[in-house]
Amino acid sequence: LEDKKKGFGVLNRRILPYEPFIPVIAALLHEIDSNFTHIQHDCLEKLKNWYWTSVFDSRYSGAVDSTKTADFISMVNWFGDDSKIPTDIKNFRQTYSLSLHLENITSSSSSIYRGILCLLRKNDADDYEKAIVIEQKSPHIDHIFPKSKFKMDDKEKSILNLSWLTSETNTKIKRDKNPSLYISQTIMKKYNGNEEKFLEILKSHFVDRKCLECLKNDDFEGFIQQRRKVIIGEIAKQIGAS
Repeated sequence: LEDKKKGFGVLNRRILPYEPFIPVIAALLHEIDSNFTHIQHDCLEKLKNWYWTSVFDSRYSGAVDSTKTADFISMVNWFGDDSKIPTDIKNFRQTYSLSLHLENITSSSSSIYRGILCLLRKNDADDYEKAIVIEQKSPHIDHIFPKSKFKMDDKEKSILNLSWLTSETNTKIKRDKNPSLYISQTIMKKYNGNEEKFLEILKSHFVDRKCLECLKNDDFEGFIQQRRKVIIGEIAKQIGAS
């Protein structure tokens, strides 16, 4: 769960999407290790698809006992036969881009909210300042567009406006400045004016070039729409969608 590269990027219990599916993960890993070592790589990829589908389809938010049992059975069947893809995974691959209204996800208890924070950690979104490594500082989740200055029907609280920073960066660099100001200052002071190097760091935060242009122009709505596209694309990879 905690591994950033080959695991699921769970920093701590606060951002664990669901506790109930931990026994399912453990049982499936045991099943792979016991009975599917000859196709272990493929089975682990399928396990990853199931995990992220469960997170972003909010499948473990209600009664879970029957879900756990059904998931275990359907996944073991899929391990042994590529054609037996679980119905929930197949359906979500077809609907995720329309069903995920990420701009409305504002609750820290939401599995989708926590799942995106985990994906950011898997993508090495540590901080805007390359010299700071998050394991050496207190992890801090903060708004990209300051919520004190950008109030957009609660969209400023959306997970699309959040990323990992250290508290040091948040207080010394960002504070309550408009993005156009703190971004330009960061590029000059931390990257010697090299915007391309800075963009490489931003990409780990699921902020692409179009997002950066929105930041430079204080275009909150444009930023939210573009970052949603980037994150939806990452979710597609994790659930095995085309």
